[in-house]
Amino acid sequence: MSLSKFAIAVLSVGLAACGGSSSSSSNSGGGIPSPKPIEQGRLIDSPVKGAGFVSSSSIIGLTNVNGVFSYRQGDAVSFRLGGLR
Repeated sequence: MSLSKFAIAVLSVGLAACGGSSSSSSNSGGGIPSPKPIEQGRLIDSPVKGAGFVSSSSIIGLTNVNGVFSYRQGDAVSFRLGGLR
């Protein structure tokens, strides 16, 4: 995959992963809010297996054979392919 296609994929994933939410927390008791559910995204030019990723909520892993990675809504997600970030 060329660097420009990788950059486009990362930007589109970052934008999708950083989408806002109109829902509000119902935690009126002042306690610790429950974490947002883990969601899945897909890194594609063609599916990219084995790309390292880390989300801003500290979810770390490798994309699977279909390019799937995990994140929480609102996370920024960074990818690493070899020496590229």
